[in-house]
Amino acid sequence: MSCHECAARGGAPRPATAVCSGCGAGTCPEHTHETVDVVRVSSVGNPVERRTRRLTCTACSAG
Repeated sequence: MSCHECAARGGAPRPATAVCSGCGAGTCPEHTHETVDVVRVSSVGNPVERRTRRLTCTACSAG
């Protein structure tokens, strides 16, 4: 799979190393944006907080 952003801008094809969690497009490291979310999971006893990564393309991270 190639990076959708590179292809859309007419650049040389680059391999995708991630898939956008918003739209599903393949992205290369240059066009991948990483954010950290904290997710609370209810369980028996104490609630648990986990840190998760969200990978998005430039279009989804801007909107």
